[in-house]
Amino acid sequence: IDGDTATVFFSVSNAGGDDTLTDAESEVLKMRNSSVGFCNNDTGSVERRDAINVAPTDWTIFKPGGCRLELKGLTRELEPGDGFELRLIFDRAGTLALPVAVKKNPGQ
Repeated sequence: IDGDTATVFFSVSNAGGDDTLTDAESEVLKMRNSSVGFCNNDTGSVERRDAINVAPTDWTIFKPGGCRLELKGLTRELEPGDGFELRLIFDRAGTLALPVAVKKNPGQ
């Protein structure tokens, strides 16, 4: 958590065909389209992505040093121990609700 931005780490499984994570929404966000994906590429630098591919029959893991989802424009300050629902929006699968527990650092 950094001011009005929070980074979210999670894992998602895709049992169907190719799909793409295109957005996220939540009551803790001022508006839709305020989530931004970032992934480390093969050279170790970070790339901004407006959408993240989720391969079929596999897990996509959003973790430190890999892909992550940043939520910008929080409606309130988030503290460790808080929780909220994050709705992930996919091209094919539609909306998936994800409970999020706020932690001080991702390693906790």
